[in-house]
Amino acid sequence: MKLGTGSYGGKDVKKTAIIHTNDPENPKFTLTISGQVEKLFDLKPKYVRLTGYSGAQIFLPVTIVPAAKYPFKIIDVTSRDGTFVKHTLTERKPSEGSGYTLLIENLKTDKGRYMDLLTLTTDSQIQSKIIIRVYGNIMEPK
Repeated sequence: MKLGTGSYGGKDVKKTAIIHTNDPENPKFTLTISGQVEKLFDLKPKYVRLTGYSGAQIFLPVTIVPAAKYPFKIIDVTSRDGTFVKHTLTERKPSEGSGYTLLIENLKTDKGRYMDLLTLTTDSQIQSKIIIRVYGNIMEPK
């Protein structure tokens, strides 16, 4: 049995399986795995929606804060497509708390929708990649 914990940080999880055997006294039994998944980082917001009018500046900052128990550094940010999205990563000042701010900006100049994925590469042995989904909806000015 395998239990994926990808998006369950800070939550309780439970998975149950029924095991069938050839033992006449115990033809089947239930196996349960449960526990709380530790949160490795906070990501706010979890995904990015860039909505607005063409010609306007459209951007959204995303904060990434590693859990104190599992510190990591972000060593690279890449975009799957990169045509309509610009990103700038900055380490937060000590007065703002630990972590990073990733500023995501729209580059699309005409009406339309798009989707992109940003991959943050970390030095963490536990989770080397963090994925951020970016959705864009650009409308014509009224």
